Amino acid sequence: MTNFDETRLFDNNFYDKNDIHNILKNVVETIKQRGYDPINQLMGYIKTGDPIYIPRDNHAREQIRLIEIDDILEYLLYFFIQES
Repeated sequence: MTNFDETRLFDNNFYDKNDIHNILKNVVETIKQRGYDPINQLMGYIKTGDPIYIPRDNHAREQIRLIEIDDILEYLLYFFIQES
């Protein structure tokens, strides 16, 4: 049974943040090159899990599918907290 009075620590260190950074950088640049809004396109992908929102150019669609959506969200939170 879960004790709701305690805080459990979550540790997820099986991926390299630099790899995720490089993939997201390529994906964002590719989306911009196509003339699309990267925030809208990435939100479409994150909300649906459908890679159709990511262009195939520069292998962006192939690359983003290498990362679990949960890992993308974790990286974005990590980056936001580190920059704050």
